[in-house]
Amino acid sequence: MKFVLFTHVPWPESEPPARLLAECAEQAALSEQLGFHIFWIAEHHFSRYSLGSSSLVLAAAIAARTEHIRRPISAT
Repeated sequence: MKFVLFTHVPWPESEPPARLLAECAEQAALSEQLGFHIFWIAEHHFSRYSLGSSSLVLAAAIAARTEHIRRPISAT
């Protein structure tokens, strides 16, 4: 059985974006340590719903912190 995590990088208005993106990359690193196989990142454009408007940049930050977890990207 394989386990995955999914995030759209929610953006509460009171939170600084840099901290939320760092936390997302840290979640991916921790999920790898816990044995998860994939970390999905959604994209949302032109909205305060999510910070995920540049998934490739976030995927690069995740790649720098992980070795085995796969990083597919989902566009919505």
